[in-house]
Amino acid sequence: MPILDGNHKKDAFLPTLLSFLTPEIKKDFLNPKVVKLMGENLKKELFGEEIQVIPQPDIKAKLSFLREVQKYYSEISASIERMRAIAMFVRQYPNYKSFKKYGITHTFYLRYHVENYFNEMYLFKERVNRFIAYLKSECNDHGLSLERKILDEIKKVFLSSIDGIIDTRRRHIHGVNRFTNKKFEQLESIEFFLQHMDDNKITNLLDILKKINYRPVRQEWFKIISNNNKSLDSFFDSILEKIKPIVFDKLLSKYKS
Repeated sequence: MPILDGNHKKDAFLPTLLSFLTPEIKKDFLNPKVVKLMGENLKKELFGEEIQVIPQPDIKAKLSFLREVQKYYSEISASIERMRAIAMFVRQYPNYKSFKKYGITHTFYLRYHVENYFNEMYLFKERVNRFIAYLKSECNDHGLSLERKILDEIKKVFLSSIDGIIDTRRRHIHGVNRFTNKKFEQLESIEFFLQHMDDNKITNLLDILKKINYRPVRQEWFKIISNNNKSLDSFFDSILEKIKPIVFDKLLSKYKS
């Protein structure tokens, strides 16, 4: 099987992470003294009294490692969730009165979310890279040279897979860091004249022209973003499948409870 096969397959990474992380958290944070103090603080807060600072337990190396893995996983998952949300935003335009008041036109709204999508995609790439770099560092510290090589290959294939999508961002962002697209620019010109011209005959024609052109552009970007999201979701699942044994079988075994 290739390092990243591109086939969408839900991995057991998160349930496995939680199965290791939850007992560690319970052991260190839900001890009787802390629970008692939390209860006392709750009562004091209800009556407006000053609460006591809850002492934080010493974080053991194993728990620290698991929490780092959880942090990276959560950051990457957050990027994926935001990109999914953007697909929904692109698909529809909420016709709020306040939008018209503040000049948020159909194209303004669409461009805003497309630009955010490319920014979020870049964050996704950087977060995956940081996660892999962290695991490589851990492998170095524990003498896992074979696993480090596997992570190097995972990173190489991941970057070659995602850079084709990221290149779209590079092609459309120039010296002023602004996304450019001819179809957007045409629609923005139409909307500009609709906002500022008083000639009803011309504005009626422009309105028809806008309706003819806006819907295909919106549908095109919805399709692009939705397809990209499926690919990115698949890439991340494949990465998790490959790093799961490195994290839970190899690295975690190096830490004492």
